[in-house]
Amino acid sequence: MMNAEHITSCKGVVKEDDNTRNSDLESFFMQKALQVARDALSIGEVPVGCVIVLRDGSIIEPPTSSLNNNIDNMNSKKDSSAYDTSPSVIISHGANQVNATRDATRHAEMVAIDRMLTHGRASDQMKLSSDVICKSAHGTNIPKPYTSSVSEGENMNDKWINIPQCKHHWKNTFGWGSGKVYKKDIFKQCDLYVTCEPCIMVRRCTSYAYWVSVVMSYLTF
Repeated sequence: MMNAEHITSCKGVVKEDDNTRNSDLESFFMQKALQVARDALSIGEVPVGCVIVLRDGSIIEPPTSSLNNNIDNMNSKKDSSAYDTSPSVIISHGANQVNATRDATRHAEMVAIDRMLTHGRASDQMKLSSDVICKSAHGTNIPKPYTSSVSEGENMNDKWINIPQCKHHWKNTFGWGSGKVYKKDIFKQCDLYVTCEPCIMVRRCTSYAYWVSVVMSYLTF
């Protein structure tokens, strides 16, 4: 597994009890954050990505017979991962949108939080037209759905699918594009996985979230 650092929102760097950690899941979530960062780079943004993980999805979606059947079905498949059958679920993700919005505060973590609380009102819904974005983008592959008036249909190009190999899996009712909006108290049940150490602005803004933990792929000095 990559060298990930764990921090809390207010206690600094900490070491969690190894018995409470799952290295396979930690690696999986960080790989997902890295994929978000790669996608950002491909459209001309700074390559920083993050995912927000709710440790137990059942606090929002109580277990049902169909949920249990989905878990049993995934357990029976040889290619299922630890994530497929765990109670943890990715409920939001984000990448930098500074170029797309002309807003210097739209860092990856802020975008992911905005999607959870307002359905992207201060990020996705503020994207400018493609020709404007191209003027400041670091790359040339600017997606067509970037428009100044983003509709529900246009904006789902970044929709998050938790378990693509199982269309009706219960985890696919979570994530950006699912329509869920949360209250801020949900952060106390969540972990933040981000590809690099959050900047001073983000650290200050997100300190009020009281994450269970923040996991970074590396520290910046």
